[in-house]
Amino acid sequence: MYLVEVGQMMRQNQYFTSIQLPDTVTSIGENAFAYNHLQNINIPNSVMTIGKEAFAGNDFSTIEVSENVNTINDGAFKDCKKLQKDKASRCNSKFRFNFIWQLH
Repeated sequence: MYLVEVGQMMRQNQYFTSIQLPDTVTSIGENAFAYNHLQNINIPNSVMTIGKEAFAGNDFSTIEVSENVNTINDGAFKDCKKLQKDKASRCNSKFRFNFIWQLH
């Protein structure tokens, strides 16, 4: 059995600073890692959906979102105060404008 989905509010408010997701994960649920202290996360190429506020309120300075992601729900990275708009060039081109708009 392989982990394919990180469920809703799975690890919210747990004070993690780094997470490594396996390449079997295809979906990251709503608020899954919201309001931790994440500075680093590996979002594998297998992920196709990032839920609403999945990574809200973390301490990322950069984030990379694969071109394989076809859904990024509202506020996925909101309140990530350290995430810089100029680093969005690494963001999936389908969502770049929405991603930048949601940051602050």
